Amino acid sequence: MTQTGSARLQGKKSLVTGGARGIGKGCALELARAGADVVVNDRPGSPDLAETIDELRSMGVKAAGVEANVFEHDGCEEVCRRTIDFHGHIDILVSNPAYSAQCNFLDYDEGDFERIISGTLTSGFNMSRLVARTIVDRGGRGKLLFISSVQAEMPLARCVAYGAAKAGLNHMSRTLAVELSAYRINVNVIEPGWIDTPGEEEKFGAEIIRNGGETLPWRRLGRPDDIGRAAVFLCSDDADYITGTVLPVDGLYRFKDCRESNQPPAKTPTPETGRLMQRVPAAPLNYEFSRHLEPRATIASGESLLVEAEDALSGQIRGEGDRRDKAKMPYSNPVAGPIFITGAEPGDSLAVHIREIRSRDGQCATYTGNPKQLSEWLGTDVPHGAHTCAIVDNWVHWNDDIKIRLEPMLGCIGTAPEWGVPTTQPAGPHGGNMDLVETCPGNIVYLPVLVPGGYLYLGDAHAAMGHGELSATGLEMASETVIRVDLVKGKTIPSPRIESPNEIMTVATGCPMERSIAEAYAKLILWMEDDYNWNRWKAYDLLTHVGRISVGYYGIGTVAAKISKQYLGG
Repeated sequence: MTQTGSARLQGKKSLVTGGARGIGKGCALELARAGADVVVNDRPGSPDLAETIDELRSMGVKAAGVEANVFEHDGCEEVCRRTIDFHGHIDILVSNPAYSAQCNFLDYDEGDFERIISGTLTSGFNMSRLVARTIVDRGGRGKLLFISSVQAEMPLARCVAYGAAKAGLNHMSRTLAVELSAYRINVNVIEPGWIDTPGEEEKFGAEIIRNGGETLPWRRLGRPDDIGRAAVFLCSDDADYITGTVLPVDGLYRFKDCRESNQPPAKTPTPETGRLMQRVPAAPLNYEFSRHLEPRATIASGESLLVEAEDALSGQIRGEGDRRDKAKMPYSNPVAGPIFITGAEPGDSLAVHIREIRSRDGQCATYTGNPKQLSEWLGTDVPHGAHTCAIVDNWVHWNDDIKIRLEPMLGCIGTAPEWGVPTTQPAGPHGGNMDLVETCPGNIVYLPVLVPGGYLYLGDAHAAMGHGELSATGLEMASETVIRVDLVKGKTIPSPRIESPNEIMTVATGCPMERSIAEAYAKLILWMEDDYNWNRWKAYDLLTHVGRISVGYYGIGTVAAKISKQYLGG
């Protein structure tokens, strides 16, 4: 079966100039997510380069940083030389350096004009020529990608040099595409629109960036990973027949003034606040529910946010031939966070409303896990079974003959305990790796607050999962999850609870599983007693007749005991 989804760059050697933050960093991270090793260049003294390299390495690829001024030819030569020293060769160049200064044309400083041309156009020329020569010397086949701007085509007042430099970059790329076609070197350009980057926030201020998307047809600003995913495609074999192309990635920014005046306003991304949601990035990957980490986001009660997460396999299975390599990455189930909830104190609880879980790359991955207890009957001669499954029109294409309904859920969600630091493997009173199909869109997960701020984590999304997760490896999916978090003051709960539109349920974990079932039912009875005025023994009798259980990963004995809301009124 032909797989779709993320482009595959496994084993490719890439160089990203101007890559320590913003769009360049977005490109570097997405190249790494697709399997490429990455060298990132940024200016000397860059305060962001070391952190970016750490994030890349946490994704399981080889990465290095090179500080050098690519506005100068000598700097370009140094970057090229050190990249080849690290990689051995270069398959992919993403040229992203730029310099900008805004001023009226009549007052424009000549030095600024020359720096902008040098930093964008001349730098692109020098760097691409050096890299192209190395590709030709190896026999050809490679990718040159320039990051331009929609300003190459849209005149913008006070930006004469920047627009001219980007337009020159576009035209140069087409000429290079023609000249280098004989060597099978693809040369393309991405034109970003208005992208939410640290530089844009420094220029315009946080309030304008939060609300700027409402001025655009797509109703949000672009993100660095939007550009990064387009870069992955253009640098992959999927784009082999694409060269000399300029690709706008702008959410229709070019046409922002063309909307009909009577077009109804779109709903804001965050109805509660009318502002754009905060975004919690997946990287660096984290495998603990720790109270010691710096929060990745701080929110108020009632606020929504979007949380990225890598798949449980740490992104190791992206295409044909990939395998789960525990020697390279021994941990599983990376979670995003922590998320700090303002005002949360021990003794409170969080109500996490799961609104949406979607795939980040249009696919999921799985492999045949260790049969463990089943080995007694099935044996131990286990095939690897590693493969990806395309997600198309709400179906997971497991193989040529079988489709599985897309029913996404979160395997891991929890808060940080007040003592110890549990990994993302077990479940417990804090939540953790519960692997229950009910942690899904439309449901509310209640979690205890055990430390100030709560320190919420989530991840390990599955495109679908059977009860018991038999092989301990689901349809693992890199995800974006939209949640709303409500703080419930003074509500102490002993362990996670889940509420669906039709049921309430309590969670327990541990072996033997019969004890977990008893504990989960006991907690459900006490919840019915406390919040629904049930006599505990009548609840006990009723659950004997109408109770239901859901099984998480059977190997750690996680279960949820539940009852339909139709019975709660008495």
